[in-house]
Amino acid sequence: MRSPQPPYPQVIKGLFRADIEGLRALAIISVVFFHGFPEIFSGGFIGVDIFFAISGYLISSIIIRGLWRNEFEFSDFYIRRIRRIFPSLIVVLLFSFSLGWFVLLPDEFSLLGSYIAGGSIFIDNFLAWSDAGYFDRNVELKPLLQLWSLAIEEQFYFFWPLVLWLAWKIKVNFLTTIILFLAIFFWLNMQGISVNPTATFYAPWTRMWELLSGGLLAYFHIYNFKLLPSKYHGEKIKLIFFRSSLTRNICACIGLVALIYGVFNFDRATVFPGINALVPIFGTLMLISAGPDAVLNKLLLSNKLIVFFGAISYPLYLWHWTLLSFLRIMTVGEPVATLKILAIIFSILLSWATYVYIEKPLRFGGNRAVKTAMLCITLMVCGIAGWFVYIHDGIPSRLAKHYQNISLVNDVKEADEICKEKYPAANRYCLLLNPDKPATVALMGDSHANRLFKSLSTYYSNSNQNLLQIGEAGCLPLLGVESNLIKTGSKCSHFINAQLNYLLTNENIKTIVLTYYGRYYLSGVNLDKPNDIVMNISELYRSNNTNPIDVYRKGLQTTLEKIIKSGKRAILVVDAPDFSYDPKTCVSYSRPYSSIFSDVNSCMKPLSVVIDEDAGYAETTYEVANKLDVKVINLRDSLCKEGVCRATKDGLLLYRDNDHLNPLGASQAVKELWPQFQ
Repeated sequence: MRSPQPPYPQVIKGLFRADIEGLRALAIISVVFFHGFPEIFSGGFIGVDIFFAISGYLISSIIIRGLWRNEFEFSDFYIRRIRRIFPSLIVVLLFSFSLGWFVLLPDEFSLLGSYIAGGSIFIDNFLAWSDAGYFDRNVELKPLLQLWSLAIEEQFYFFWPLVLWLAWKIKVNFLTTIILFLAIFFWLNMQGISVNPTATFYAPWTRMWELLSGGLLAYFHIYNFKLLPSKYHGEKIKLIFFRSSLTRNICACIGLVALIYGVFNFDRATVFPGINALVPIFGTLMLISAGPDAVLNKLLLSNKLIVFFGAISYPLYLWHWTLLSFLRIMTVGEPVATLKILAIIFSILLSWATYVYIEKPLRFGGNRAVKTAMLCITLMVCGIAGWFVYIHDGIPSRLAKHYQNISLVNDVKEADEICKEKYPAANRYCLLLNPDKPATVALMGDSHANRLFKSLSTYYSNSNQNLLQIGEAGCLPLLGVESNLIKTGSKCSHFINAQLNYLLTNENIKTIVLTYYGRYYLSGVNLDKPNDIVMNISELYRSNNTNPIDVYRKGLQTTLEKIIKSGKRAILVVDAPDFSYDPKTCVSYSRPYSSIFSDVNSCMKPLSVVIDEDAGYAETTYEVANKLDVKVINLRDSLCKEGVCRATKDGLLLYRDNDHLNPLGASQAVKELWPQFQ
């Protein structure tokens, strides 16, 4: 006996089960319809978690059986994974690159290039992590975002075989190994969801427990549900619960109910993964445990049509999101239901063709070494091409001249290491005009403040001032006020209080400029995503039900009083107007190729509407500022003329998205209003 594993009973003669293929179908159908119609299939994103559990079950079964039979070889394992995963991935990457060349603007194509490069080495979950959050571009306009989950699976395939092989070699029981890692990763998931939900969603160390849960079930199936290794004098402790036909059918019903509950009751506001991820994982494991002879598994999951969708689930997962994303890009907004249905049907046809004519010929048959080498080289070439596009800023020269300077993504730097070394209180944002001199003016705020830094730097430099920008994304920069995302429970006060107190005690800083997305914090509504993330503010250690206006008034007054008391000058900047639609719709020529169904907005908004929207935020700001004799600068004085606020000037965009100014818009506002800053 080489290791303290229970004797390996040959209870699984093959890994293919039609009902598991049908379970894949349920997963992909949930994901596809969630991406197409989230208002109906609000929790369809749990399909990804179903895939995770299935993959963990099958991969762990392959590895454990191979080790027991002395047949496991790393080279064979990875060759099989390459031939399974690379063909469809390469096709979708090439398609995305080709279509993106013609329809994407430079910064969009550059972003796509980064995802192609990341997809070729399976790190797109880290790219999605770094690219996500409050300052995020619209996720639905990223044609390869779906590769984040594929990256986690591939990272699992690199990690888990080595762990089980080492356990086998050093004679550590498989059950102990699986439970240990599952517990660690689940603990990291539970700890991370309240601290950094974005990282928890995308990080492999907070998602791999889902795959390991499938691995745990694989262990029990392989060892006939024995819980103790054979060294305990042949003691047999079995889970009899799963042995009878009745209990198997009950398990199948419970599992299906759990999945249906998740698909139709979870939504974007659900804290996820966290404890809620147990719902799809539990449901998946119950259905797998029920076995192929359970009535639901035999009649529903093993149905030929369902099994067909399971067979094409992998290429369909890749194709459907890419097509829906490009459709949304080219229609400049949310497509009508008919177009989305057509895109889904087309993705099914492409998935079938990819599976039959590309995946199967490369996955099965002879010439394994040649096919594997070809796939690796082709994917590497895709990655190099994507990287080339990324480092060359989306190759603007491929487009007509008037498209080359349209920028719709983050074109402003957020931080540099020199600044963070000099000002350790800073976190997300830290920019310093002249790193060789101490800062004399501090720009404090969120991503909206970040948009003004570059333009303000020019003018402060001419005035022999050195500008510092610090702050946090999505955080109101006021003392004693908590900004938090209801969706995630993220907290801001820890960073904001430390940063403001640092500025107050820094003798070199003479002026503090405060600006932020004020109407958002008070109303909890982003006009472009009214049903997405809701933000509120509360006084520290007080109920979140406190009137936001009252909290804002008190926090603003406290902050300004302390700035004045410290002998520094305070300036308040009231934010620019925002719009309820994507700025790409503001000019008819904003995209090289657009759908005939696209609408072009005038990008004009009556000043009276803006004043109404800003009522609580702007009026309270002026009220407190006037009381303390603090200067207020209103960006709408530059962007709103003759009773109208515009997102364009002379046919050029002034906004990066519906609420962030782009460099041109920031430059125009600062240039016109600069005398008020002095």
